[in-house]
Amino acid sequence: MKTLRGLKISSIVNGIFCFFCIVFIICMILSHHFGIKVVAAIYVTATIGWMFNPMPIISFMLCRRLYSMERCSPEARQLIGKKYIWIYIWPVISVLFYFAAMGCLVDFTGGV
Repeated sequence: MKTLRGLKISSIVNGIFCFFCIVFIICMILSHHFGIKVVAAIYVTATIGWMFNPMPIISFMLCRRLYSMERCSPEARQLIGKKYIWIYIWPVISVLFYFAAMGCLVDFTGGV
């Protein structure tokens, strides 16, 4: 099943994306509120992981394409089951983490 394999890869890619967002937010808070300058290098590096990472969008498009090709077969549809819903949930989660990280960046740096 290409869809199930695509969903597994999509979950890994989106998990990495969300991890970079969380690391960025935590390090930005530590650096801004507590004055820990050592974590500044970490949040600058984590910025690359969430700001310039198009993989959640690409994985959504690929998984959606794989699912639309395989959903015609009743046996494939039964094997996939309700797992296809993650094709639509992961982009929402990724966008929420992206907005949280972007909001944190704008708030702590004083604007755009």
